Amino acid sequence: MFSESPSTFRSYLNLVEKSGELKRETGEVNAKFEIAAIHMKVQAEKGPALLFENVKGFDMPVLVNMLSTRKRLAMGLGLPADVTFEKLNEELVKRVRKEVEPVVLETGPCKEVVVGEDEVDLTRFPIVTMHEKDAGPYLTGGFVVARDPETGEQNMSFHRFLLKGKNKFGVLLEPRHLWHIYNKADARNEPLKIAIVIGYHPAVGMAAATGLPLGRNEYALAGSLVGSPIQLIRAETSDLLVPADAEIVMEGEILPRVREKEAPYGEYTGYYGVQGMRPVVVVKRITHRRDPIYYSITARSSEVGYYFIAKTVLTQERIKEDVPGVKSANFLHTFFYVISLKKEREGDGRKAMLSAVGANDSIKYCVAVDDDINTRNPEEVLWAIATRCDPSKGTIIIPHTYGQMLDPSGEGEDEARVWSLMLIDATRPLHAPFPERARIPSLEEIEKMKREGKL
Repeated sequence: MFSESPSTFRSYLNLVEKSGELKRETGEVNAKFEIAAIHMKVQAEKGPALLFENVKGFDMPVLVNMLSTRKRLAMGLGLPADVTFEKLNEELVKRVRKEVEPVVLETGPCKEVVVGEDEVDLTRFPIVTMHEKDAGPYLTGGFVVARDPETGEQNMSFHRFLLKGKNKFGVLLEPRHLWHIYNKADARNEPLKIAIVIGYHPAVGMAAATGLPLGRNEYALAGSLVGSPIQLIRAETSDLLVPADAEIVMEGEILPRVREKEAPYGEYTGYYGVQGMRPVVVVKRITHRRDPIYYSITARSSEVGYYFIAKTVLTQERIKEDVPGVKSANFLHTFFYVISLKKEREGDGRKAMLSAVGANDSIKYCVAVDDDINTRNPEEVLWAIATRCDPSKGTIIIPHTYGQMLDPSGEGEDEARVWSLMLIDATRPLHAPFPERARIPSLEEIEKMKREGKL
């Protein structure tokens, strides 16, 4: 039987609201541009999650800015609101090592209303148009559930969907798991059944963004992040498993051998993605709560980074398998990854960077620094590069590797896109003389010196 456990979307939103971290907006707003503009303004001010209850032309509220702060992430994971990045990272490392299998129920709130194929009308959902030159409204806050037609393995992932009609989306598939799964169905001239899930607990979204190896259960990872099983039910038109507490589930098919124009769309890189001929989704069934909340992620929202935090942690763990001296690793900016480590032998920095780019295909620039450098502080990272790296010795460029489709500096189109990788070893030599880092004692240390009569 379904229960509103701490790992459900509504229980999380209630917690956020009770903590003063959710603001209900009752004034009329427009889904075209205005919601996104308000979102980015409030995010820049480190403001609350926003629930727009009066969206012009729609009878459904829109939620944005849900997971844009470490505090709200901590709430979703049952951690102290003031948790540091270091403690957060430590806790996530512990949790991801022990997966918690989901439970499958007979039914749940996401099936309170069932919309048949003849009644499907995507235009009644307040799908947001964000940027002035976007090709149209884009569904961005939903993840996709699909099964490999050969192995039967289920996969979850995020993609953008361009509204193209009452029952149709255009979709961008980057060369990741869903792309491979769809290509198998496409080669057979068979439609690929999918479910688009909107409105879910943050841990489920984090798991969907992680990119686990095919065959690993993302719902089990989500369960490990919150310490309790995720409640699932079977979709109406397939055997796909979706969260029982989801706000909205759109069931449909990616059509075989059909391509239509998709894009432009302003992506998280800050640039418009170029237009291309891309697959088409036909929605054949929609289920939702009686009072559904539509969730949207604005492309450049910091939410994107928080959803990828589990992937970042797993990348760090993969690097540490090769180089145990790694202390921390994270993205400092889009495509820019930094690893701090205590070197035990020369070459540890380079080995760590090679492991990183093999484990995470979103890394274009990778920097290795010593463990006295804060990997989240751009000034310290740049200082290490400027003073500890001789470019002729510490820089490696690996040309023409697989590139992110959304990187405008890459070459080629869609799955054929390539880029070059730059590895920067900004670690001090182990066995050669190197100046000691100068530091001023902290005020706390000075006070202690005074108490001990040393100053």
